[in-house]
Amino acid sequence: MLKKTFFIFSFLIQVESIRAQQSSYSLYDANPVFTNLAGITIQNQRQVSVGFKSIGLDGGDKIMLSSLRYLNPLMFSGKKKGAVDVNVFTEQTGVNGIFQQSGVILGGAYDVNITEEHKLSFGLQGGAVFRTVNENRIRTDNQYSNGAFDPNAPSGETISNWKKTTVIINSGLNWTYTPGQKSDKAKGTPRAWAGLSFYNLNQTNATFYSDDKRVPIRFIFSGGYVFRFNQFEITPTARGIYEASIYQWNGGALLDYLVMNASDLQKIGCGIWYSNAKSAIFSLRVSHVRYMITAGYELPLNADISGTAMSNAIETHLAWKF
Repeated sequence: MLKKTFFIFSFLIQVESIRAQQSSYSLYDANPVFTNLAGITIQNQRQVSVGFKSIGLDGGDKIMLSSLRYLNPLMFSGKKKGAVDVNVFTEQTGVNGIFQQSGVILGGAYDVNITEEHKLSFGLQGGAVFRTVNENRIRTDNQYSNGAFDPNAPSGETISNWKKTTVIINSGLNWTYTPGQKSDKAKGTPRAWAGLSFYNLNQTNATFYSDDKRVPIRFIFSGGYVFRFNQFEITPTARGIYEASIYQWNGGALLDYLVMNASDLQKIGCGIWYSNAKSAIFSLRVSHVRYMITAGYELPLNADISGTAMSNAIETHLAWKF
């Protein structure tokens, strides 16, 4: 019974810790769909991208997050007016990955030009999330005999009802400033942006039990500005997340070197951010005409970590552009 009680307690902690995992990518500039859903219109090319993050916990467990995304700009009369995307993601957390969730999200955003250099984008997402507990990975007293664990012994617990399918609705808007479009629209690239996204607008009931526990609306603000100095770009960025009276923010900057002598290689850069969760995020990025590779590492700065506190995190993103 002791092991069963400990399992349930640990599981509930883990569930609470991953409720906002849709925004758990620290390198939010590499996959904006989970942070700034209307910002997908910034991209000018079709893309297929994959993302992966492994979060190590102090107790030895892990949170594993992976995603697959397809993005397609919308063109009307030769001009880009928006974008649509499809996202598939999966997560595992808890002891032996006992808690699993996966989802499919469809999204779109439409541009409204305010002036030649300023535009507003309005985005909407909808999808389904499937949550379940893997009964085969549960350990209970029934599986221990004389102090030895028998994985073939039945757990003695029935948790087949620990499955949940929920519908999610998200929306957002994004402002973009693109100088130089008056003289050269084809080469104008965004210089500044700021987005506000609203996740879980329908406040679905995500609990496994019969009681009604609504997921609160999550507000995410993000923005950045590009400073250019000859062959270098410095891009300060920031993200703030507010949900259920809990506020989290990240702030930092990217430093890119513009490769002028290569026809296809565009940028090589690195970045560093700080999170008020007391962690530092480091990244490396290579941007090519046909692909972009981003890798990052998150290091906790608080020496007093315990329980389910993060011990480290590794994150990678790869995008193919065509």
